[in-house]
Amino acid sequence: MTLRLVGLFVCGLILNLASGISAQDRGSFPRPLAAGVLKAFAPQIDARDTFSVPMAMPELQAQEYQGNLTAQAETLRGSTRDIVFFRNVWQLEFATLGLRQIKLSFKAPDGAVQNRHYWYLVYRVRNLGESISYDQVKQDVVFPYVLNEVKLDAAKEQPELLPRTFQPTFELTGWVADAKGEYSPISYRDQFLPLVAKEIQKLEDPNQRLFNSLEIGDIEIPLSRSESDPGVWGVAVWEEVDPRVNYVSIRVKGLTNAYRIVATADGKIDVVNKMLQLNYWRPGDGAQQDRDFVSYGIPYTDGHAEQVAITKRYALPGPQILAYQVNELADREVHVTEVDAEVDVTDFSSPVVAALDDGKLPESLINNLKLFGYQVSDSTAVTQVIDSSMWQFQVDVEGKKQKWVLKFEPQYWEQDGKAIRFLKSLDHLWIYQ
Repeated sequence: MTLRLVGLFVCGLILNLASGISAQDRGSFPRPLAAGVLKAFAPQIDARDTFSVPMAMPELQAQEYQGNLTAQAETLRGSTRDIVFFRNVWQLEFATLGLRQIKLSFKAPDGAVQNRHYWYLVYRVRNLGESISYDQVKQDVVFPYVLNEVKLDAAKEQPELLPRTFQPTFELTGWVADAKGEYSPISYRDQFLPLVAKEIQKLEDPNQRLFNSLEIGDIEIPLSRSESDPGVWGVAVWEEVDPRVNYVSIRVKGLTNAYRIVATADGKIDVVNKMLQLNYWRPGDGAQQDRDFVSYGIPYTDGHAEQVAITKRYALPGPQILAYQVNELADREVHVTEVDAEVDVTDFSSPVVAALDDGKLPESLINNLKLFGYQVSDSTAVTQVIDSSMWQFQVDVEGKKQKWVLKFEPQYWEQDGKAIRFLKSLDHLWIYQ
């Protein structure tokens, strides 16, 4: 970047800071949008994101022993493994006009014109008050039983439960083919380009203030109480994206504080955060790329080899093994955890399913259940209920047999003969990473 361009960027930044940024700077009369132009992705809060499963407390060295007069559950080790940590979870609404491109020209100090190409995403965030929180309540006046009572959308009356701002990061990932047609992934982080953001605002709507990725972090997101509330608008920008890029996904972080604690393949504990993945399809090439139409979703094809490639390029989650604890008193199954079925999309084989069909619990499921405090091993007997689809086993809990059911369940695609059938709408996914 030339010294002149650096000066322009710095001047633009100084003017922004000096003017004082507020939510009112967005313009008085933004242009109304036609129906269907703005695509909104509603918050999807999962109750399982609001608590951490019972597990050994970090850094607590408690020895396991069986006392003569004290039950193991009442020892330091036993009592600290029965604690469930609850947390409040919120999620913002995200909407976008789609993934677009723009070409801008800048003059260099020698007078030469430099053309720069940008990809950008104009978006809106709103705070709809979507949340799950808990109140601690006493069960009765005689015995000091304290329960955590779930409350849905209590943040509409308790704004302190909600975030004040949106602190986003946007990562654009695509695939590029070489001269031999072999694809490889390439990723870009959104950039702080104030002058480019202003040019995009002029193009999209001069009266609709678009905050760049740094500015929007200082803007308070007000609680929206009606569908007509405007929310706060921003723009994410990527500079000089490879013109051959295709099969594009954008991962948006910062829309929620939801996370999960999971067991890794080696039995350790990991934390994964929830984020929104937007999928786009660009059937173009490097020639006049700013005129290419970038559409939502993924391309559909009948060829199995290309279907396999698509599942990998968009990182579409495959089938899972869901574990349900059978509550015989309530006559229902309680979903406790799940593991990846590790299905090979080329031949649909699964080592996890093979182990279950062979009457053994796979290591990944053993690690997950141990995280929840259930002592199981590869010697735990598994009975097949439906061939390669459903199994059951039992666990000893305080001397009683507890029944569990395992189910093979697809998520976004499933086997259809010798090919793949895509499921649901694949323009977006809520993922954990």
